[in-house]
Formats: sequence, C-alpha cells, structure tokens
Amino acid sequence: MSRFEVLAVNDAASFCECCGRSGLQRVVWIADHETGEHKHFGTSCALTPAKGFDCVEDIKAAIKSHANRVKYAISAAHRAYKIAGGKHVAAIDAKGEQVWNVADTALWEQVKAQALAA
Repeated sequence: MSRFEVLAVNDAASFCECCGRSGLQRVVWIADHETGEHKHFGTSCALTPAKGFDCVEDIKAAIKSHANRVKYAISAAHRAYKIAGGKHVAAIDAKGEQVWNVADTALWEQVKAQALAA
C-alpha cells in the first residue's frame, strides 16, 4: 500500500491546508497512512510534484470523476427545473450571443441544491 491515498474530491471545505488559499470550489482529500492524517488541498497544490504525493494519476482521476458528477447533477437539475414548471428566458451574453437563463432563480437554486446533494 502506498503512503498517500486519495479519499475524495468535493466542496466540503473551501480552503487549501497547504497554501491557505480560500474560496475554492473543490478540494482534494488525501490520507497519509504513515501519520494517519486526512488533509484537504486545492487541486493545484495536490498536483504539484514537490508535495511528494505518489498518487498523481489517482488525483487526476478523482478530479475528473468529480467534474463528471457535477455535470450530471446540473443536467438533472435542469430536467427537474423544467418538470417543476421552471421557464427559461432569452438573454444576450457579453459576446453578443443569445443564451438561455432561468426565469425563477429561487426554484433553480432549490432544484440545483437537491441535485448536487443526491
């Protein structure tokens, strides 16, 4: 068994225990089997070779898996929003292109939170 193990990638914490950066959208939880500690790092710090984690491929796979889960949850939230009667309104973005935004932000936040929690 290697010294380090990737436990999860999630948004349970919003700062990096290595560099102290805050406001992070996701962190990588890594277990140190020698010390028994579980720490969380921002994705950049977790992937930095100088940290000495011997599980870089596991970290990359966990980050990709987390991104896929979030993408799937947002798709499910859009379906749930439509089923709940939510509507979309056309708008023009900064590039001058047409985009569709949710009309009922309270309903959207509710269904999005439920989808992300599931």
